[in-house]
Amino acid sequence: MPATAAALAVLSLMTGLRIALRQAQQACLGRDEARRRLADVHSVTHELAFCFSAGIACLRSSMNVKTGLLNATLAQLPRLNGSSGGLNGSDGSDGSDGG
Repeated sequence: MPATAAALAVLSLMTGLRIALRQAQQACLGRDEARRRLADVHSVTHELAFCFSAGIACLRSSMNVKTGLLNATLAQLPRLNGSSGGLNGSDGSDGSDGG
């Protein structure tokens, strides 16, 4: 009986260790994904702040600058919406019915 209890205790500890290691691995993967997404966001904000701000500040109304700003932002969004299931944590939709 004591040998069975000891074996069960060792098995429980090994199972707990395996679960803890798996959770640590998942946390590392999540951290790495968050860092990649932060780099993508940084890229977008850098373009907005430095590449387009001077052009927009000097011009009253320039469709070329505004179009460039919009296109650069839209080009980054698919990467941001990539593997995590959407910007809002679901399927990428905003929950509206389109109208």
